[in-house]
Amino acid sequence: MAKKFIPSLCMMGLLLSSCLAPSKSDFISLISEADKAILYKYNEDSPSQPIIRIGEFQKEDLHLFINFLSDHLSPHQNCGYDGTLFFYKQDKKLFNLRFAILNNCAYATYMSDDKLIEADLSFEGARYLKKAMHQNVLADAAQ
Repeated sequence: MAKKFIPSLCMMGLLLSSCLAPSKSDFISLISEADKAILYKYNEDSPSQPIIRIGEFQKEDLHLFINFLSDHLSPHQNCGYDGTLFFYKQDKKLFNLRFAILNNCAYATYMSDDKLIEADLSFEGARYLKKAMHQNVLADAAQ
């Protein structure tokens, strides 16, 4: 009985990890459908203006976001969100990516197939978003 239990437990672990891990190809697929993205910063200091529009990205610039997420699942973190990116196709919202960019808490969430996906931000993604958010302008990804 114990011998049957161990392989079953291992198989269950494999199934759970594959179900929970974010699919980078899924994220890339979502981005490739979009023709525009708009970056917003949450503004806790002003109830009359809870979000501030930072800038807009056109189709040719959306490749910047492909490597913003790391390849592993982020455990649920409780440090809130600093901003969001809305992705559009022909002015219809496809999805939004909410993110936190604190030094010890840099992650993003988005919905895919009615599932909440949470992933760590990559170093490059966190750096780019921090620069853009703090300057209130779109930053050059190459810098």
